[in-house]
Amino acid sequence: MNKTAIFSACIAAASVLMPLACTPEATPVKYTLPEVDFTMDEKNISAQVGETVHFTAKLVSGDKVSTAWYINDVIESSAQSFDYIFTEPGFYNVRFEAKNGAGTVSESYSVTVSDLLSVSLSIKDSTEIERLQYTLLKVAAIVENGSDIEHRWMVNDVVACEKPFFNTLTLNESSGYTIRYSATNSAGTFNREFRVKVLERPLEITFNQTDPVIKVVAGGAVSFEATVVHGSTGIRHSWSVDDVETATSANFTYLATVGGAHTVSYYGVNGKGEEVKRSWTVNVDVPGDCFDDFEGITSLKNIWGNGNEPGIQLADNPAKDDVNPSDKCMSDEVNGSGGTSGYFNLKFSNLASSFDLPSYKKLRFKVHFNGNKYYPRVDIGGTKYPPVTAPKFNGGWEVLEYDLPSPLSATSTITIRPLLQENGSNISGRDPVTNNRKMYFDDFELVK
Repeated sequence: MNKTAIFSACIAAASVLMPLACTPEATPVKYTLPEVDFTMDEKNISAQVGETVHFTAKLVSGDKVSTAWYINDVIESSAQSFDYIFTEPGFYNVRFEAKNGAGTVSESYSVTVSDLLSVSLSIKDSTEIERLQYTLLKVAAIVENGSDIEHRWMVNDVVACEKPFFNTLTLNESSGYTIRYSATNSAGTFNREFRVKVLERPLEITFNQTDPVIKVVAGGAVSFEATVVHGSTGIRHSWSVDDVETATSANFTYLATVGGAHTVSYYGVNGKGEEVKRSWTVNVDVPGDCFDDFEGITSLKNIWGNGNEPGIQLADNPAKDDVNPSDKCMSDEVNGSGGTSGYFNLKFSNLASSFDLPSYKKLRFKVHFNGNKYYPRVDIGGTKYPPVTAPKFNGGWEVLEYDLPSPLSATSTITIRPLLQENGSNISGRDPVTNNRKMYFDDFELVK
């Protein structure tokens, strides 16, 4: 019988007569306690934040050994040797374990990690920086290494900020400031001092008079105020009227005594030679002698002569405004639609003898165009004269002024032709909006 048959028979017999007789006995595993060579001499280790510390232990012998390094009971490596970087200051327990079925071999180390202090400022190595007046000083402490840092900024020996970013100082003074910074933590203190040189802003001046053309009645006054906003150091002011220096203070009052257009000029210069120049045209209106304002009468005075139909009539003010708040005025209307200038006469022979006619140089009156676009002229001796300033057609009352080419006398007659085109020729047609052939006049006066 072969070996296979004999083994099978044996198994079968054993299963009937002796069920456990052929079960092989288990051999127990034997372990040898790990033997470790701890090559690190120092048990108390010092390090700094960010520094690499090398930990090593050499396993000499032992069966089926597992190794591990623990830092504050948290496993960090299973190798026999490893490097570790501590990122926070403090005290750490570092433990190595070699373990198998025979037991555990361990060793512990104490590691003291000290903090660092490495700080720089955003101004780098400058000992003096320049900034513009009336701006915020902005400077930052840049922490390169270190924790739990106390920051302190001092301005002229007064604490001004305790944050890394300092932006609470407005540089009002144009002289300078001394800034001291310190950073402190467990590693020590970092100190830095620098100066801030404040540059005065360029010369800037504002004026209360913003309109380049100012109107004033003779005898009145115009106030000019120069307010220095920036660059006031060493400032000098000068005011001139018609190129003649009149005042050297910041404020100046112009007394309007002479009629006509006058130039008021300002010149300011500071200690750096920066200049500001400004000028205004002041039109001084010399009040004339009013010879008709159409108030308090029921019919037109005999100084007026009608030249067309229905012509001039006493009328209510069609649109009271600041230029003419009067209740009454005079209207002039021309019937028909043919070519016409329309006209009415002003007869000085009927004017009161109290008027010194030869002394007057101008004729002035107010006009309301009533939606028309006419260019009234005065006819003196057959010549049509336009107003000194062209009409504005602003929708309200305007003031027109005419130069008188020759001295007036009691025999003088001025013909006023209101319905003219811009070139002085007659106007034709009739339109209810743009050529209705009716307009209004008021406050006729003579000006010397």
